[in-house]
Amino acid sequence: MIPRLSPSESTPKFVQNFLEVLSKSEFSGDIHHDNGARIVTATDNSIYQVLPQAVVFPKNSRDIQTVLKIADQQLFSKSIKITARGGGTGTNGQSLTEGIVLDCSRYMNRIIESNFKEG
Repeated sequence: MIPRLSPSESTPKFVQNFLEVLSKSEFSGDIHHDNGARIVTATDNSIYQVLPQAVVFPKNSRDIQTVLKIADQQLFSKSIKITARGGGTGTNGQSLTEGIVLDCSRYMNRIIESNFKEG
């Protein structure tokens, strides 16, 4: 039997600190650590359930760079885990994490360019 999720778990202080730094940066996407957003991204197309600490929705590649740059700072590099998520259609739980979900499905869901010459 799959264990029940416990959405009453509060977001750890170090994650709250990370999200605060992110919100004061040039990041233009959405930042969520409410139970609703966490529960939605706790499942994918697999049988697994893993409750993340937060979910961020980047609007562009610059936002992704900002998230990763802040996560790589000495203050966060040992404690913050970032996992990318596309459509949540993986069947083996690859996008599930107890860390922060970098969910590209809200804004980054179109092909902007195909460059076949570069491969």
